[in-house]
Amino acid sequence: MIETNQPAKAVELLTPLHDEYPDDHAIVYVLGMALLKESRTADAQALLDRILSDGESAESAFLLGQSALLRNDLAEAASRLARAAQLYPKMP
Repeated sequence: MIETNQPAKAVELLTPLHDEYPDDHAIVYVLGMALLKESRTADAQALLDRILSDGESAESAFLLGQSALLRNDLAEAASRLARAAQLYPKMP
């Protein structure tokens, strides 16, 4: 839903899943990014900080890479996304 520019729909669909699986990083990430696109930055940050607070992981590197892309910092994005791929080469 995020990729199709329907973040509100993603929030609607993922909120119950997050309630059921609050520690699933995939759900937390997609829901957090959808909340960001909905300009619900405080809600998004509360979720995404949970991924970042777990220390270095492919998910955190990917999240930081996506954040750099949103800021149009392509060098930083490339570095972070490469690190994500290095940490977990099978990441979709």
